[in-house]
Amino acid sequence: MIEIVSMDKDNAYDYARVSSRCWLESYKDIIDNNYLESINTDTYLNKQKDKLICLLNDGSSRYLLKVDNKYVGIFRIRPTKYSDYSDCIELGALYILDEVKGMGYGKYIFNYVIDKVKSKYNKLIIGCLEDNPTNDFYKHMGCVFQFKNPLLINGENYNENVYIYEIGDKDEII
Repeated sequence: MIEIVSMDKDNAYDYARVSSRCWLESYKDIIDNNYLESINTDTYLNKQKDKLICLLNDGSSRYLLKVDNKYVGIFRIRPTKYSDYSDCIELGALYILDEVKGMGYGKYIFNYVIDKVKSKYNKLIIGCLEDNPTNDFYKHMGCVFQFKNPLLINGENYNENVYIYEIGDKDEII
């Protein structure tokens, strides 16, 4: 059974746990591994949970993907941080655990987001670290590269590829 649930105070720790584990899996050998290990500790996860609870009303909507009663993915929908793209809604932090990658859950989430926002927005903006293999997923889904955005993570410089997805009639279900 596949279910998408909104993050709330009761599952914020689960959101933080899945996020941390996904970072470890997705960014191994891309982001400093010592930093990645540091975000997978109980102390860090409890701080993240508390931070996420404080952010419940920040204008973002955070969700967890639950498969067979187990949390295996997360994502966020929010007004975009890119001022030149104020007509877009942003899909961020879409992460899926390695153990369930390749099973169609990324596509399931992507279609869920399109369905959720298409009545108000006609464009979705997405950022993805340039060395992240997930760039191929976004291209496969029809996202078009727009620009590189510099990011600072734990004192290190990285580039984020930023994509636009045009929402239209074709988006009933991909």
